[in-house]
Amino acid sequence: MSGSQLWTVAQLENKLIDMREMYNDKLNGVMREPSCTPSPEGSPSRSIPQSSLDEVMIDPFFESQEHHNLIGVANVFLEVLFHDMKLDYQVPIISHQGEVAGRLHVQIYRVPSESDGIQSPDREYSDGFERAEGLLGKVITCRVRIKKASSLPESLSHFVFCQYSFFNLSEMLVVAPVFDPTQSSESQTQATTFVFDHEKDFKVVVTEEFLEYVQDDALSIEVWGHRNGGAIEMGEPKLDAEEKSKSLQARWSEVSRRLELWTEFRELNEAGQWVPVEVRQQEDVATGGVHQLKQGQQRRLIVGLSLPNHGAGLPIGIDTITSVSIGCVCLCEAGDHRSFDSYQASVSVPVVSESGIEEDLERIRAQWTLALKSRQKYLEQQLDSLCSKSNKSEAELEREHSLMGQWVSLTEERTAVSIPAPNSDIPGAPCDWIPPPGVEEHVPVLFLDLNSDDMTGEMTSDENSPRIAGLHSYLPKEESGGPLVMLPIVHFDDKELIATCSWDSSIHDHPALNVPSSSNEKVYAVVKVGVRLSHPCSMELVLRKRVCLNIYKKASLTDRIRKRIVGSETLHRTAVYYDVVAHLPKVSVSTFGESNFCSLSFCHSDAL
Repeated sequence: MSGSQLWTVAQLENKLIDMREMYNDKLNGVMREPSCTPSPEGSPSRSIPQSSLDEVMIDPFFESQEHHNLIGVANVFLEVLFHDMKLDYQVPIISHQGEVAGRLHVQIYRVPSESDGIQSPDREYSDGFERAEGLLGKVITCRVRIKKASSLPESLSHFVFCQYSFFNLSEMLVVAPVFDPTQSSESQTQATTFVFDHEKDFKVVVTEEFLEYVQDDALSIEVWGHRNGGAIEMGEPKLDAEEKSKSLQARWSEVSRRLELWTEFRELNEAGQWVPVEVRQQEDVATGGVHQLKQGQQRRLIVGLSLPNHGAGLPIGIDTITSVSIGCVCLCEAGDHRSFDSYQASVSVPVVSESGIEEDLERIRAQWTLALKSRQKYLEQQLDSLCSKSNKSEAELEREHSLMGQWVSLTEERTAVSIPAPNSDIPGAPCDWIPPPGVEEHVPVLFLDLNSDDMTGEMTSDENSPRIAGLHSYLPKEESGGPLVMLPIVHFDDKELIATCSWDSSIHDHPALNVPSSSNEKVYAVVKVGVRLSHPCSMELVLRKRVCLNIYKKASLTDRIRKRIVGSETLHRTAVYYDVVAHLPKVSVSTFGESNFCSLSFCHSDAL
C-alpha cells in the first residue's frame, strides 16, 4: 500500500521506543509478535484478514487507527452471469455527494464449464431469463476481477484498498493494491491510479434466492482511502487545495454527459424493403443535412440514442424511448433558413423573444449566479473578521491566504458564467469545432436539476408528480407552428436504443409534404422524443430535433449518376448532441468549502 503518514512528536517518541526494543530483541535473539495500534470500532481495516496485512503488520511505522475515508462505491449489476458473455467495464465510483470520484476497472463473468455447455465467456446468449431458470440446482463459478482504480482524488490516494462481499458471504473481502518496487516513494504518494489485479472465484449453488440476488441487487465495491491528517493542522486540508486546483471545466465534466439524438427516414424500394433515404449536406442548412423524400411514399421514421465518449462524465442509464412525435411543419424560402437548426432560429428571428429556447441554460446560470453571490457574501464576512484582528496566529494567516485564493477563484468563476471558454465543458460554451457529418454544430443544454435525495433514491415531497426535464424547451417556431402528431412505435431495440415508427405524412394536411419542393424552398419539421432514464435517477427527458426535408417526384439523371459515384458513403442520418447536466458542481454550490468546516472545527477544538 503506497502512501504517507504524519506523526505528532509524541507518536514519534513512542515509535522510537518501539524501534529500540525491536533492535535489542533482534540482537538478543528474542522473537516477538509483530503488533500495531488496534483499529477503532467500525473501521474497515478490522475486517481485513491477517494474511492480507502481513506486510503492513510487521511495519512498526504503520498506524492502523488512521481514519479511513470512503472515496465512493462502484455498483456492478450481475445479470451478466445469466449470459454467456463477459462484463468488462470502467465502473464509475460514486461518492456520497453523488459525484464521480474515479473509475474502477471491473470484469465479471461466469466461468465456462462442461455441465452448462458454455464454450466461451464472450459468446452472447439471448434468452437470459430462460437460461437462468435452467441453471437452478447447478453449481456455477462466478469470477470477479478488479483490475485497477483510476482518477481518484489526490487527497485520498493514500493506503487505498477495496472491499466487497458476494452473495451470502458474512465477511467483507479486502483487496489491496499491487506494490510496484520500481516506483519511487514520491511518485507512489502522488499517484491517483492503483493497480489491484485481484481475481476471485465464487462457487455458488443456483437457488431462487441467488436468482433474485442477481436480478435485483448489484455488487457494491467500496473504495477506501486515507486522508493526510497533517494538512488540517495547517488550517487547509489537502482536499480543498485539490478542488481549487482542479479546473472549472473538470468539475463541470463530472456532472454532465453528452447525449446524441439521431433521426433517419426510410422508404420502400422496388423489392419491398425499407431502405434509408439519402441525406445531402448543404452550407445553408444547419440541421445536419436535407432528407430526400420521394413524393407519395410510405415512410418510417427511425430515432436513436447513443452516448458518445463512453466511460467519461456523468453516468447515464437509458431505460426506453417512450414516445416519438413529428409536426410543426413550416416552409422556408432560400435565404430565410440560414443557421436554422434545432436550437437556433434564423437571423431575422430572435431566439429568446420567440420561444425562450435554451431555457435550461438560463436556469443553470441563474442557480450558478445565486450560489456565487452566497459564496461572495460569506468570503466578505470571513475576510472582514480576519482583517480586523491585529495579532494573527499562523493558522489565521494561512486561513486568510486561503480565503483570498477562494476570492480569486470566485472572480474567475463569475466570468465563466457569462463568458465560458470555447469548447469547454462549461454549459453554454461556444462550440468552435467541425462536427461529424450529419451532426449539428450547436450543442444545446438539458438541465436535470437533481438534488442529493434524487441521486441517492430517497423519497421526495413531490414523489407522486413525475419529474420531466426539457418539457418546456421549445424550439423556435414550435409553439406557433402546427401540431405535433404522436407516431406509433412498431419496433424498439432496447440494446441499441432505436425506435422505429410508422409515419404517414398526409395526416399533417400540409401542402409542403404532399407536393415536390422547389429549388429555392426547404421544408422543416420538428421531431420530439420522450426518453425514460433509470440513472442517475428515474425520470423523463424530452428531446427535440429539427429536420430538413426535400420532397421530390423522380430522381433526375444527375442525381442517379452522383449516387453511383458516391456509392456506400451516402449519408443517411442527421443528429444533434445534447449536454445533459445533472446539477451544479459541489464546489460551486457550497457556500464554503470543506476546508472551512475542517478549519472551524479545528479552531473550536483548540479553543476548548
